[in-house]
Amino acid sequence: IRDVALKKGYKLLCVKNNNLGLYDDLVSATELPDKYLFFIDDANELADLSQILAYTTKGYLGYEVKIIVTVRDYAKEKVLYAVKEYTVPQIIEITSFTDDEIKRFLHNNLEICNEDYVKQIIRISEGNPRIAYMAGRLAIEKQKLAAIKDVSQLYDTYYKKYVDGAFGSDNDLCFTAGVLSITNAVVLN
Repeated sequence: IRDVALKKGYKLLCVKNNNLGLYDDLVSATELPDKYLFFIDDANELADLSQILAYTTKGYLGYEVKIIVTVRDYAKEKVLYAVKEYTVPQIIEITSFTDDEIKRFLHNNLEICNEDYVKQIIRISEGNPRIAYMAGRLAIEKQKLAAIKDVSQLYDTYYKKYVDGAFGSDNDLCFTAGVLSITNAVVLN
C-alpha cells in the first residue's frame, strides 16, 4: 500500500479502530484538498466507516480519494452495503498462500529456515499468513516443535499472556469479554 501511495502520489492514511471518534483526526489529516489513499484493516470493526467513505464524493472540492479496505468473508456483505452507498467497489479476493509463499514469508520475516519447523507451520497455517506468523513467533520464543502442534493450542499459547494480563483468573470477566467480542454491543439496563 505504501508503494501504491508513493507511485501514484497519494498521501497515505492508515485508519485503525481504537473506539475513539474519528472525525477530528480526519479533518486534521485532510485539511487541504489533495490526493489521499485511506487504508482500513478490518473495515467491519470501524464504527465511523461512512465518514471516510464520504471523502469519495468530495471530488468537486479538489479531493481525489481512494480507499483500500480489508474485511473477512463473514462481514463482507455489511461492508459492501456501506461502500455501495458512496461508490462502486472493486473487489479483490485474497486467496490462501501457497506452501512456497508461506516458506518465503517465514524466511523473509522471521528468518525461520529449519525444515521441520517450516513444514509444521505450513501444515497448521493452511495458507493463512497470520497463523503462520503467530506459529513462527511462538516457535522462536519456545524453541520447541511441540509448541506449534495445532491451531487451537497455538491460539491458547499465543494469547495466554494477554488474557492472563487482562483478566487474571476472573472467569466471569473473561466470559463477558468473549460475549462482547462476538456481539459488539452492551445493553446496560
